[in-house]
Amino acid sequence: MPQVSVLVAAYDAATTLGATLESVTAQEFRDWECVIVDDGSTDRTAEIAQEWAARDPRFRLIRLPHQGVVEARNAGIRTCRGDWIAILDADDHMDPRRLLLQMHAFASDPRLQVLGSHVRYMPRHRVGKGRLSYETWLNSHRSSADLWRDRHIEMPLAHPSMTIRADLLRATPYRDQGWPEDWDLLQRLFEVVGLEGIGVVPEALHVWTLRDDSLSCRSEAYTIASFTRCRAAYLASGVLAEHTTYALAGFGETGKALRKALTQEGRVCRVIYELHPGRIGQVIDGAEVHDRARIRHDLAKNRLPLLVSVSGMEARTTLRKWLLKSGLVEGIDFVCCA
Repeated sequence: MPQVSVLVAAYDAATTLGATLESVTAQEFRDWECVIVDDGSTDRTAEIAQEWAARDPRFRLIRLPHQGVVEARNAGIRTCRGDWIAILDADDHMDPRRLLLQMHAFASDPRLQVLGSHVRYMPRHRVGKGRLSYETWLNSHRSSADLWRDRHIEMPLAHPSMTIRADLLRATPYRDQGWPEDWDLLQRLFEVVGLEGIGVVPEALHVWTLRDDSLSCRSEAYTIASFTRCRAAYLASGVLAEHTTYALAGFGETGKALRKALTQEGRVCRVIYELHPGRIGQVIDGAEVHDRARIRHDLAKNRLPLLVSVSGMEARTTLRKWLLKSGLVEGIDFVCCA
């Protein structure tokens, strides 16, 4: 049996699949198989996959009627034979060292059950300000502690860079909850294996292709509102599991959206910390608006969980540094969640 199964779910990927599979054959780590799941494509995707399988028996093709990426990946997981499953999208590329470095990392720390890597968007001329900011944020994570700290902000690991222990992934399969299935998966993996079970190789071992017709661009599951619902659901089941009320730092559009989503989860905001002088002293839907200078005093008094929800990495970094300088401990006194 191969040590690693590379799982590629493909739908109408004829223009990109060949180059993607070429990056698999270029791996310096050789003990792999590649399971290609054709999700009812209408182009030559299945033919191209079959051609690769005819040349190299390590490639295997599974053909399904079109059901979507969740069912396609789960079907592939059930047929993977390796101890580890490496996720790869049908329009992306792996660095030749990806599997080798990830398997070395697993061997060096038996607590690890999930590993991702840093990424690089291509082509570079299409990388706008928002994508560049996200790439920078992803690549700022260098340890399991970094990933755990930021797990509620957005997905801190690029999903197609992840390699996961096969039995863990079979026990925690993909789900369609109406929000990003990859972030949903990572949140549940964190719940199962904890901080030390998920890590990152701090090298850009995955090339992420930018396309206008990618799933993240055309699916309702990847809208800002869907991300917010996912974030609220896992905050409610995690940080706020034993609390029905909380305090919120930040009341811009990001904070307002999170508060609304948390209300749907049965969690009520009691205090809002704001910089806007016109809001300080108001009561908004039962929540008192305080100046942020009161945060430390209020936390010592009422011990409400404090959620930090501000838009943009720069604003979040500024507020995080201010809270830390004030003597608060991230993960205990406050959690950044946007």
